Amino acid sequence: MAVVENAICNRCSCCCEMFRLVKASGKSWIVSPSRYRATVDEPAGNECGLCVDICSAEAIELASKARINAGACLGCGLCANRCPEGAIVEMT
Repeated sequence: MAVVENAICNRCSCCCEMFRLVKASGKSWIVSPSRYRATVDEPAGNECGLCVDICSAEAIELASKARINAGACLGCGLCANRCPEGAIVEMT
């Protein structure tokens, strides 16, 4: 019996077929998010917006500080990786 698996890295909305399908259809259940959940460490951060630019899921908005929409977040961790201030951390 053949096993078919699909994987998504959650990093590139320009060329990943699965991610493009999610964005075009609005059916977020097509992909499973990771267990990582990003949150903003309020005292840190400089409002640079790098996290907004890197988020393929468009789950981050910049008001006075970055704000993460937990329902839209896929848990890829790129925002935390990209943040020069270390203001985005994993929610425990």
